[in-house]
Amino acid sequence: MESGINNLNHQLIPLSDVRPGTDVVIRAFRGGRGMRQRLLDLGVVPGERIRVIRGGRGMPHVLMVKTSKIMLGHGIVRHILVSPPAAGDPENGPE
Repeated sequence: MESGINNLNHQLIPLSDVRPGTDVVIRAFRGGRGMRQRLLDLGVVPGERIRVIRGGRGMPHVLMVKTSKIMLGHGIVRHILVSPPAAGDPENGPE
């Protein structure tokens, strides 16, 4: 499901819709200041390339962010907007 939001020529989708094993780049957050600050504190920042390790609709998501695995609930990941990596994105994604 695509949100229809266009940012830097990327079609943004909620992280909750991304299949496990997929690398994506965080583009934006929808939500309040508290949620945004929590994500920033965990290293989930716009421009960061991450990999979805586990997750699905209604399930917690396990993400590889840099060298750390973090778990976020479905209620939070649906507010994180992502896109596939593009040519100009950093290559230093999760290994």
